Amino acid sequence: MTTILELRARAVALRTLRPLLKPPPADITPPLPAHLPALDGLRGLAILLVMAHHFLYSVDGSGLLGQSLLKLARMGWVGVDLFFVLSGFLITGILLDARDRVGQTATTAQYFRNFYARRILRIFPLYYATLAVLFLLLPHLISFSSYNLTAAQHSQTWLWLYGTNFALPLRIPGFVNPHAFITSHFWSLAVEEHFYLFWPLVVYFCTRKQLITVCLVTMGLAAALRFASLAAGASLDVPYMITPCRMDALAFGGLLAVAVRGRGGLAPLLKPALLAGFVCAAAACVVFARTRQFGPVMWIIESLKFTVLAFLFGVLLLRTIGSDVLPHTCPWTRRIFTLPALQSLGKYAYGIYIFHLLLRPAYDYLFGIERLQYALHSYPLAVILYCALATAASIAVALASWHLFEKHFLKWKRLFA
Repeated sequence: MTTILELRARAVALRTLRPLLKPPPADITPPLPAHLPALDGLRGLAILLVMAHHFLYSVDGSGLLGQSLLKLARMGWVGVDLFFVLSGFLITGILLDARDRVGQTATTAQYFRNFYARRILRIFPLYYATLAVLFLLLPHLISFSSYNLTAAQHSQTWLWLYGTNFALPLRIPGFVNPHAFITSHFWSLAVEEHFYLFWPLVVYFCTRKQLITVCLVTMGLAAALRFASLAAGASLDVPYMITPCRMDALAFGGLLAVAVRGRGGLAPLLKPALLAGFVCAAAACVVFARTRQFGPVMWIIESLKFTVLAFLFGVLLLRTIGSDVLPHTCPWTRRIFTLPALQSLGKYAYGIYIFHLLLRPAYDYLFGIERLQYALHSYPLAVILYCALATAASIAVALASWHLFEKHFLKWKRLFA
């Protein structure tokens, strides 16, 4: 015969087990995987766009093929904006997940220490080793006058301090020289480094709602600063390169990182993102329409085009994440961004970005378009072969850099998990 004590014990056990037997609420956010392979493919697309811009920008625009290549090259700069949106998303996600562990398995000091240590181990070794070879080793091996590097040597402080994105708008000599090692593309690395410096503080001290507000305000301020700089008579390099003017892409990436960790997770965002993608594509066609009048209309276009690109790439980012987390919802992005070749490019994108333009003078000397045209008796074939050879050489150098140098520093990241 069941006693009162036994009935009470069963009731307590039932109350304890009931929450475990219930299905999880629909608004619980499914955690994102630690690694999303499709994002490597998206990063691979970004580096392909950048290389197309730098390797094809100076081709002859005559003829149908030449005009097509020239238009492709002139649009390839948008790859940098894709990098910015990706960085904003990934870095904000890392920081949000780390902040959630503060008080549980980590301390505030570990939150900041681990983030900065891991960023330093990923970025600084290759970047500063490149500068050391360029400015400390090469002067003892070759004549700087032979490569017109004197100006670059005198302005190297900007590079060591991640100030290239300020040096270029200020017209500091030595960064753009067709007969020297080109370091002008380091401006985007400077923008991202500045973002890494202060964004951990923003994420740590802001609630979810506050962080959303900060992202939205930052996006608006970036567009306003671009308009104000152009209205004040600044060159186009200022809204394109100065850090505060480029924060909208990074902030929008951060906004998406918050959104996918919200109620319902990623799934409710995918259909609205597809509609937003069509709207952004239409807006991009309008914004990128040419105008010859440099006045308020042009200022508005130059101010808004980076924000439109941020939205467009943000939509692509969400669809790409969906191809990993919910494959049935984004089949075409899964097919594209899981291509092994594209993912491999994404894995080594940092090294490729460092070396591809830096070594272009060497490419021009070894297998320049004019030399290839003389051998092939065809300018279009020479352009295609030059681009293929320059791309392959950049990838080869990046692979060597990764296996011989970079990955040995990355082993230390395990100490700052």
